[in-house]
Amino acid sequence: MTREELLNRLVHIRELRLKAESAQLKERAQILSEIQWLLEKTNLTAAASSEDARVLADLGVLGEVRLFGARKARLLKREIVELSDRVTTASRMTEAAREARAALAHARSESVERAAESEAEHFFNWKRSAKQQKP
Repeated sequence: MTREELLNRLVHIRELRLKAESAQLKERAQILSEIQWLLEKTNLTAAASSEDARVLADLGVLGEVRLFGARKARLLKREIVELSDRVTTASRMTEAAREARAALAHARSESVERAAESEAEHFFNWKRSAKQQKP
């Protein structure tokens, strides 16, 4: 397997990892926003309990939901920070692999160009020497 093939595979693997990490981060962020929405809703319901006697009976449940939601939100925020760091690292690693692949392709094209120039020089030198030998 050539270096180019290895770098192509490495880039592909790192892109897949970046995609997976990003999807996981997006999923956690979505869950966090849903929990925050639920917390806002329970806060509004609890605030309205002073106006509606039927809601007073549900204050205990609302309090439990708020406590659970707050704990879960704290855990998710920590997870999101960690996932964000992992996404950043995966992005940097992917970019480094892409740059290495581009550098290898550039070096290969320069090598081909140098070989073509050298071949052209040899041809012109041969042509010149052939003309000088004809007199």
